[in-house]
Amino acid sequence: MKNNQKKFAPNRQIHTTQPSCPLPHAPMPSNGARYREIKAILLDIDDTLLDFQLGSLQSMQHAFADMGLHFEPEMFDIFRNISNKLWHQIETGELTREELFEVRWNRILEVLGIEADGIALEKIFHAYLQQSAIPVDGALSMLQYLHTRGYLLACASNAPEEQQLRRLRDAGMFSYLQDVFASEKIGYAKPDKRFFQACHTALCHKIPDLKPAQMLMIGDSVTADITGAQAFGMHTIWFCRDPALSPCAHAEHTITSLYQVRALL
Repeated sequence: MKNNQKKFAPNRQIHTTQPSCPLPHAPMPSNGARYREIKAILLDIDDTLLDFQLGSLQSMQHAFADMGLHFEPEMFDIFRNISNKLWHQIETGELTREELFEVRWNRILEVLGIEADGIALEKIFHAYLQQSAIPVDGALSMLQYLHTRGYLLACASNAPEEQQLRRLRDAGMFSYLQDVFASEKIGYAKPDKRFFQACHTALCHKIPDLKPAQMLMIGDSVTADITGAQAFGMHTIWFCRDPALSPCAHAEHTITSLYQVRALL
């Protein structure tokens, strides 16, 4: 495939501001009676259960190789920053997922100074990403623990349903889940309150008279997972994998490792 790649200049990197979280291995506060009535737990998928960052890095390397493009590790930071900004626009309703697929790689290639077909690169990248099923450290152990504790477990995602189902199965996680809620099927995306309302309605068929206050959301996005779930009246745990950030004021608890969930539930 024809392309005209210029020398990559790392100093063209775009910086984004993220919410904050605590230093790793911070002592966990006692949950007291707060979570005693929890019956159902919603779990985000990307960068909560499955390592989206590592999967994206590997998919980017494979896609670049397929298109005959030179890859440098610093380029992934450009991808991550632009992709995160676009996903935030989806969460705020400024962009659709379809529009993201149309513009993401064209923007990234422009910043990298590479002339190539961004739409073609997106298709190749996405194909590799669908095959990525790398568990976040502690994710399987957490699911096993929560399952043995008797909680109803379900996933809540803004990503394509078919892609997420396949990745969860490949990662050996699907058997622990009672349901997987995807925005494309529900018709609303996190953090829209109607997304969580739809999840609640579906779970009420499994747990009659389930109340939002008996539900807990665990996820890595302050906007989509924490703010959205709290607006519906759910409890929240923010999973922050970046030790450089400080605690999120919106979340009831902030964890830096999924192993810390055992201290709370």
